[in-house]
Amino acid sequence: MRVLLALDASHGSEVALSEFLSRPLPAGASASVLSVIDLFEFIPRTDDAAQFIKNEDALGEKLVASARKRIETRSITTCGKVVRGYPATSIVDSAEEWRADLIMVGSHGHKGVARMILGSTARSVVRTAPCSVEIVRATGRQPEGKMRIILATDGSDYSLVAARSLAGRPWPNGSEIRVICVMDTDIAAIDPWYSAGQVLERIREDNARHAENTAAETARLLSETGLSVSKLVVSGVPKWRIVDEAREWEANLIVVGSHGRRGITRLLMGSVSEAVAMHAHCSVEVARAAQT
Repeated sequence: MRVLLALDASHGSEVALSEFLSRPLPAGASASVLSVIDLFEFIPRTDDAAQFIKNEDALGEKLVASARKRIETRSITTCGKVVRGYPATSIVDSAEEWRADLIMVGSHGHKGVARMILGSTARSVVRTAPCSVEIVRATGRQPEGKMRIILATDGSDYSLVAARSLAGRPWPNGSEIRVICVMDTDIAAIDPWYSAGQVLERIREDNARHAENTAAETARLLSETGLSVSKLVVSGVPKWRIVDEAREWEANLIVVGSHGRRGITRLLMGSVSEAVAMHAHCSVEVARAAQT
């Protein structure tokens, strides 16, 4: 597993690094630490551009070196670099070049040169990355370092990628996984007859059956992890119901596929997965298949 850590001098990046260090990793895992100097945003605001660049380069190098030192105490192969450019583009390009499996980035960033600000950089990385992306937030852990992980699924191939990724990684002993499938109550009517009582009821029944089967199959796949696995089928607006269930259950991480099933229980990029990543109280991983 190859993890790209996009860091700046913010508390959010410290949270991302600490979270990375706290998790068990597969054998042979490696990390790349990246710091981006955003010259385009801040050079016009300074009278001494040369000194500004020198200071920021030094800060970035110090940040990367410090992070690498902490990571290497876990005997994890580590590399790192400082680049100049637009943060979102630089993070995505670096992940593609290094063939990362996962990008980890703080939910908020340093309001300065190497910043990762939620709503701009983090959102853009979630949308355009070639691999899975985790937006990391500090939520605290359950007793003894256990985690509560929600997997939101709709039965699509993308949800299956998310489930397999989750099942294929080690997690702290005693962690719990809750599989959630949300039945979207918004059923569009394309013709008057489509909304007739019997037709609408049949659609709802089919949707409920699909949701139950999806949740059960996904829970069965995850049960092989040896962790405690439960399932929950609910109805509502998926993006808000997932966020609400995660908060109520005090989840530490939500995992969701990058795209979803184009149907009643869909998780479509630009709606559900992105909204969950931006609005959840906890960390969110938007899962994509590994690069080939």
